[in-house]
Amino acid sequence: MHLLVDIALLLFLYMSACSAAATDTILAGQALTVNDKLVSRNGRYALCFFETSSKSSGNTSNWYLGIWFNTVPKFTSAWIANRDKPIKNITSLELTIYQDGNLVILNRSTKSIIWSTQANIKRNSTTAMLLNNGNLVLKDSPNSSKVLWQSFDHPTDTFFPEAKLG
Repeated sequence: MHLLVDIALLLFLYMSACSAAATDTILAGQALTVNDKLVSRNGRYALCFFETSSKSSGNTSNWYLGIWFNTVPKFTSAWIANRDKPIKNITSLELTIYQDGNLVILNRSTKSIIWSTQANIKRNSTTAMLLNNGNLVLKDSPNSSKVLWQSFDHPTDTFFPEAKLG
């Protein structure tokens, strides 16, 4: 009986791990929610929503979308998309490719855009990808090398090894 329970438990854990497996890409029609993360193929970087609390504002929570060092035990953000627009309510929140082809943080229930790449896009076949160097890029298509927008062009206070200055 114990063997049967152990096998069932292992099968459950395996299935859970497979369904929670991270990817490095968001295609049109896909979304990253507050429970998901993109992980670069080499595993060094991750993109996800994260929460911070501020004691100065009465312990209210702020949510951000950021790239962080996935292999460092202490959470360390390296780039934040909405650093000037903290999110208070995470209900119906997602990162997705919008109908205009831009990568956006969207409130699904109100259809309001909280943050956008605001790239000049001619057609809507774009793909977002977190590269092995920590750069989040919006490409023309999944197999294209044409970058329409990249996080390295919008640096914060952390320098990435392969980022170019100026």
